[in-house]
Amino acid sequence: MGVLGLTPFLQKTCPEVVKQLPERLNALSGKRIVIDGTLITQRFHFAPMPQPYRHVLAWYRLASHLRSHNIQTICVFDGKERSLAKEREIERRRRDRKLTTARGEFEAERLDRLHRLTGLLRKWRSVEAEEGKTELALLRQSVEKWKLPSPLAAGLSAAADAAAGGVSAVVGVPAGLAYMALRGVGNASDSSPSTAQSITYDSTGELEVVTHEETDLPSSPPLATPSDSEQTERMAESVSQLYEEYCRSIPQLESLSVTTSTDASLPVASAGTVPENELDVAKADYDLSKSQHGLVREEAALWIELAESVKADNMAESLDHLAQALEAKSNVLSESYIRRTHPPTTETYEESKSILRAMGIPCIEPAGPFEAEALAASLVLHGHADYVASEDTDVLIYGAPLLRNLASKDGPLVLISGAEVRSVLQLDPARFIDFALLLGTDFSKRIKNVGPARALKFIRQHGSIEQVLEREKYAPHVPAELYLEQVELARAVFQDLPPVPDPALLEQGEVDEAAVSEILDRYGLRRFGADAWDYSEALSGNYFADNPAAS
Repeated sequence: MGVLGLTPFLQKTCPEVVKQLPERLNALSGKRIVIDGTLITQRFHFAPMPQPYRHVLAWYRLASHLRSHNIQTICVFDGKERSLAKEREIERRRRDRKLTTARGEFEAERLDRLHRLTGLLRKWRSVEAEEGKTELALLRQSVEKWKLPSPLAAGLSAAADAAAGGVSAVVGVPAGLAYMALRGVGNASDSSPSTAQSITYDSTGELEVVTHEETDLPSSPPLATPSDSEQTERMAESVSQLYEEYCRSIPQLESLSVTTSTDASLPVASAGTVPENELDVAKADYDLSKSQHGLVREEAALWIELAESVKADNMAESLDHLAQALEAKSNVLSESYIRRTHPPTTETYEESKSILRAMGIPCIEPAGPFEAEALAASLVLHGHADYVASEDTDVLIYGAPLLRNLASKDGPLVLISGAEVRSVLQLDPARFIDFALLLGTDFSKRIKNVGPARALKFIRQHGSIEQVLEREKYAPHVPAELYLEQVELARAVFQDLPPVPDPALLEQGEVDEAAVSEILDRYGLRRFGADAWDYSEALSGNYFADNPAAS
């Protein structure tokens, strides 16, 4: 969702069009904004908050905050119909979810392995000295046969750095989530059952029918507690078995890495090659994968240190701390993957709409196969609102003013006018659309080696994508005929604004205090609703830890 690398290009070539509003909401008093309700609901859903209905609570606080600043609001949610131009993108997201699920399973297995290892190390220190010596001698015989990981120095260095960094040093995982993971927040008892089948949006806005047994995030798989028979099992044999499990796990992660690198349709973690609003998915996917590789190295260092301690007839106490630190980090990643693989359901969105309507905020959907941001832009361009509050730079291609960073707690709001951008770039509407399509969107893929500067130059010189393909040496990733078919569909997306709903549906209502209280009571949120809690804590501390404004 967004135009690849557009914002960094604008910041570099024409920074005057990227305006900052350091007063944030104070600068919007008396204005009306249209919020991308789907996107913000997703962020609230994935936020590291313990409440199972955190999306309801967060929307309540945000709506209260906007009202206190005299800002009128309309929320636009994605409809059930999808554009034909987005089929390729939808398929990519399906494959992405499968990869994420596989990585989550890998992490759950590692978490179980590390949990058992830390238990064995604790038990080792509790046994009598003579029994410990016997077990150590048995383990030394096994260790002599181990094929230890390499390079040893790199592994030990990675482990030392990680231990110094603590739990929150896991790449791409916010400290708040690490804290929650260690506390066990988000357990199954917090979840609410729902129907077996529901309409679900994925974390990038796709709508499809999927099957879920729960609406909220389940807990990590329960960690195994050693049985009585296991307690009496020789510790040396158990440790050796765990090492064998670790060795068998390496090819699994390598195969997942190959899948990522060889599938061009999967997200790539770079602000210049990922649609800007998909950084909350692509960046998280990349960071978590990188973290998994990092933990493999750290676990290798753990086994190396364990082997050296055994050979020296001394089970070093530092092993306990290192194993516990790795278990905590693996717990963080495992919780993260659980969240990634349990996106908001249709109930999540309906619950969000219920609190918004009770707060007097109209909630609408596009009629037909239009995107939410298209309807939001249409509302602004037809004079029903002043700004579109989103991170999706598609809004600019429609020519509407885009308000970014609403989901950021600390930084200023950022205002970019699509009409001003087009004027500064000296492009008419048709060429502006083709320029965006050359950059790459959900509906068109970027041509290799044609970045923003080159794309702008080509469109200014040749006037259209067809002429660029005819006169320049750069070829699309698919046959030109197929690529141009995609371009035609994509052009239609940006040329055809969705119809504006009946103005009566856009009227700001009054707060229904009784309905608000009933909703907060229904979801067990009354005591939280009265707290002086900042909604932006949920946004800025969301699971993805993304910063779309920096893209």
